[in-house]
Amino acid sequence: MGADQEAGRVEGNSIIVPEGAQTFDIAGRRVNPNPQGLPRGIYIVRLASGKAVKAVVK
Repeated sequence: MGADQEAGRVEGNSIIVPEGAQTFDIAGRRVNPNPQGLPRGIYIVRLASGKAVKAVVK
């Protein structure tokens, strides 16, 4: 994720997002907001403000 702290962070195979954010896989399917054990890939996090950022799980 970018340097924007409001956007959240990737820790291992988890994406930690702020309250009100939505997380989607690259196919556009919504995933659990704070998923555990995600497969490797690119995810999109849409923040409550409407801004969208990429998250890469390696």
